[in-house]
Amino acid sequence: MEYTAKIIFKSYGHSEILHGVDIAIPAGSITLLSGPSGSGKSTLIRAISLLETPNSGSIIMDGRLLWSQDEGKVVRDSDLYPQVTCVFQQVYLWPHMTNTQNVLFALRAKSKPPEFDLYRKRLGLDGVMSRYPNEVSLGQRQRIGLLRALLLQPRYLFLDEITSALDGKSASRVLCILQDLVNAGVGILAISHDPRVLEWEGANMLSMDEGRIT
Repeated sequence: MEYTAKIIFKSYGHSEILHGVDIAIPAGSITLLSGPSGSGKSTLIRAISLLETPNSGSIIMDGRLLWSQDEGKVVRDSDLYPQVTCVFQQVYLWPHMTNTQNVLFALRAKSKPPEFDLYRKRLGLDGVMSRYPNEVSLGQRQRIGLLRALLLQPRYLFLDEITSALDGKSASRVLCILQDLVNAGVGILAISHDPRVLEWEGANMLSMDEGRIT
């Protein structure tokens, strides 16, 4: 079981960002992607999750074709999301909603699921969820974004610099949770420059430069 993208090209106007990228994210493992700023890493996540449509290539999840150049999208959004969930470095939260309301809105839920308090405590978010996004730090917003993603119970989780604004203790909390997800069979793709993440024992290590996996 794995999430596979083949020969992915992505352009914006006349600027080609991804040049025929191949990548596979096995279930029950973490794949770490590093590389210089501007090399196309965040664009890759948006393209392979179909948040943005690639110009060409194909995307397959657990043997099922999701998208191809010839056929376009061949599944409903409900077949893709939240099985595939992304958390980006700049987490978007509705400013007029409390942090709890932001999470429940994404879940389309009126009440907190049983795992809410468990993950809230594990992520060190006590006393934070009743506040509004502009009342908390960037690191706390990143963890709120991760909380929201965890409660969606994805099969594949794509993370963009998820520890970039976290102190050592908070980063350790996040890494412990991610290890639990891997142990439970979730496939994770994590973009990171953080040595604490890149030292992950047993991770699949990839690097990207100028729109290509190297």
